[in-house]
Amino acid sequence: MSLLELPPELLHRICGYCEVAGIKSVRCTSNLLAAIGAEYLLSEVEVFFVRESLDRMMQIAHSPGVAKGLRTLCFQADRLPILACRSDWEGKRDRSDFERETIAATPTSVEIRTLKSTPRGERLLNRRLVKAVETERKLDVKGRISAAYHLYETLLRDESRLETDGTARESLRTLFKASPRLDSIIFTVANELRHTTTTNVDSFNATLTHPFGDRDNQTWCIHQLQATLCAAYDANLDLASLAVATISYRFFDLPPDVADQVYRVASRLRNLRIDFNWCYDNDTDEMDDTELTGLLRDVKDQRLVHFFASASQLHRLKIGGPYADRGALKLPLIDTVGDTIWPRLRTLHLEHFECTQEDLAHLMSRHARTLECVQLGEMTMKEGNWNDFFESIAGKLPVLRKVLLEGQFLCLTGSGVEFDFGDVVNGDIDPFTGLMQDYVVDGGTMPDPTTADEAWDSMTETDEVDGEEEADSEDDLF
Repeated sequence: MSLLELPPELLHRICGYCEVAGIKSVRCTSNLLAAIGAEYLLSEVEVFFVRESLDRMMQIAHSPGVAKGLRTLCFQADRLPILACRSDWEGKRDRSDFERETIAATPTSVEIRTLKSTPRGERLLNRRLVKAVETERKLDVKGRISAAYHLYETLLRDESRLETDGTARESLRTLFKASPRLDSIIFTVANELRHTTTTNVDSFNATLTHPFGDRDNQTWCIHQLQATLCAAYDANLDLASLAVATISYRFFDLPPDVADQVYRVASRLRNLRIDFNWCYDNDTDEMDDTELTGLLRDVKDQRLVHFFASASQLHRLKIGGPYADRGALKLPLIDTVGDTIWPRLRTLHLEHFECTQEDLAHLMSRHARTLECVQLGEMTMKEGNWNDFFESIAGKLPVLRKVLLEGQFLCLTGSGVEFDFGDVVNGDIDPFTGLMQDYVVDGGTMPDPTTADEAWDSMTETDEVDGEEEADSEDDLF
């Protein structure tokens, strides 16, 4: 198969792993590829928190023909684990290819017992043991493992320097200034927003220790995200989209000078996604230092409200609160968005929040003229009840055309309800969930869970006659 037969999307992925010279070579293959390249290749660049990756980013920035087509920066902010000593590193590191080759040459315990049972087998065993020793010596296994550990120590120290000496910010600023089309930043750990891994980075591979993203404790990404947004401010980048998953709430405790720059960048955003660190079952009822309890303690100062209010031009917004397995302990909605009004908001997606019926209904009503898509998941109502909430907004959002409900909707003052919109692509949806979603959009009579199956079957038969509904991806942020 020639390059001409490959789809542009695959060519883009190929160029994602090319050096700049390789990208230029692909474009020079034919006039057709050059035309594709001018509009598509390289539309997204992936950056890792290591000097090797930042250097490649600088190469792109200094190649106008490559940088001018860049539209998206994906910053994979995972970092090397901090291991105290060589023994800790030995316990965590990967097994190398040269070690596997040595192991393959070494007889197993079962083979040794079998071969020792006969004189001929014992002679064969001796030859294999000698070969295993020669293989290990030839491959210099011990020396290469020591070199990998020393490289790990070097990269770990270099990560600290990159964080404090401004290198990352300067590199990003240079790239942003060289990329006039760049308007989207994806900042992620643990492959939350992009299913790519650090195994493509030679420096990380050579340490035998791969960076990791821990949803519970990713506080160190604060500095990288600050550097990214401040670089966007320095370059006067007209940033339209920002997606962050996951990040500690401590990011929002910004120094005044940094806060001003971050808010100015946010003021231009049209699409925003923020997923806070997940907490699982780490929290207790006591006010300890874990992510969720720390967040609940500190958000009363309105720092989150100030940030989200600064993004006044938003068309689409997704906020994912921290998740804890323990009951109804969730981030208060009022301490996150306050009474903010986004005049152009079309899509709203909220997960893992605690609210009152009045707060959530007020949020919907003050955006009634613009909201087209709403998605709610894993919510807790501390005052009021869900039936009254859905009844208060059903059919009263004039441009609303799509609603998705998922997970447990708890109620502290009454019974809750559970929704499952299932496999939307294949139409596999819980009948009651589907009816409730349609009820919120169209109004009418609130669905009855006891007769939902029959009503849903009747409605889907009618839909099949009317024709297939047009696919809608407006609610899909990034």
